[in-house]
Amino acid sequence: MVEPVNDLSEASKSIATLQALLDRDMASNCVRNAGSHSRNLLRVKRELDMVWVLFEQILIAEGNSLKDPASKAYAQVFAPHHGWAIRKAVAARIIERTNKKARVLWNSMVLSLLWSLWMERNGIIF
Repeated sequence: MVEPVNDLSEASKSIATLQALLDRDMASNCVRNAGSHSRNLLRVKRELDMVWVLFEQILIAEGNSLKDPASKAYAQVFAPHHGWAIRKAVAARIIERTNKKARVLWNSMVLSLLWSLWMERNGIIF
């Protein structure tokens, strides 16, 4: 998000209003081009919307998992603008990130159990 914000900050030095920024990009026929000011403005707006909805969903959610709030925020803000493949990749990534914490906890429990069994088997008592 830093690059689009820096671009818009730099553009604001020579373009007085958002309407002028959009008019300029429309006249140059570059509204849909990656890196255009109008495209960067849209990216920043959607990213801010994502953060807003994510926080709303966190406040609504029960428990301390981010999976449901992140999934719902993505579905509301970005999914309507992404194709099927991107939506599936994002869903997999959200699951992977939330499952990673569960795997770390599980692995630490398994290691603790194995260590305890090894110590018991070898007659080591603390």
